Amino acid sequence: MGIKCKIRGSIASQLYDLISRKEGISATVERALDDLAKKVDVMYLTVDMDVLDSAYIPKVPAKNTELIRTDELFECVYITGSYSLVQAIDMVCLDSLRNKSSITIKTGIHIFSKFSISFVRKT
Repeated sequence: MGIKCKIRGSIASQLYDLISRKEGISATVERALDDLAKKVDVMYLTVDMDVLDSAYIPKVPAKNTELIRTDELFECVYITGSYSLVQAIDMVCLDSLRNKSSITIKTGIHIFSKFSISFVRKT
């Protein structure tokens, strides 16, 4: 069973603004993982680069503002990777051809590193 959660352009985005910014991203992610764990046996993390505010990653395919910062995404990925039911990760909308300065690729590498470190530490 898989459940796909989107932040961009949805009610989840509005809830993120209202809840996460006040409670903190860690508490929000941990609560979401705990809620999801009641419904699934295994979790798979897909990171869509479009959730990043274009002020931090200017060359993502979707130009969005008022989304999440890179440090918030790194924290989300680290927490998710350390969760017992999470088994794998992939990334989408990671396009090196659209970004001449490589910031998108460097961010993607950092995301994968955060996940890998937390994933290994949980075992």
